[in-house]
Amino acid sequence: MAIPFSVSMNPDLSSSSDRRRSERILHRISVRVEGSAPDGTVLNVGGAALVISPHGALLRVPAALEQGSSIAVTLLASGRCEPFRVVWTGGAREDGHFDAGIEMQTPTGDFWSR
Repeated sequence: MAIPFSVSMNPDLSSSSDRRRSERILHRISVRVEGSAPDGTVLNVGGAALVISPHGALLRVPAALEQGSSIAVTLLASGRCEPFRVVWTGGAREDGHFDAGIEMQTPTGDFWSR
């Protein structure tokens, strides 16, 4: 399944904080996340990418991730795995899950479409 990303930025946006390297798409994809929790325990949990782009994603997982840490994300549908860096973390949600913004360590542009 090909996901149509656009990597152009809108030059009409006045604030640099409104500019993105690439388009974000709302698309739920099942993933497995491996890495370390803030307390140092090893993580190997299922979760979902909720918003994706060629450079990263918004993840929802059942465990806290540490900002700045490296994680491996595996697409359950294809088995493809790539390294990411956690660039943002949210607090615990009412359902006990956590949101995290992740960035590909080496963007491939087609990770989410395989």
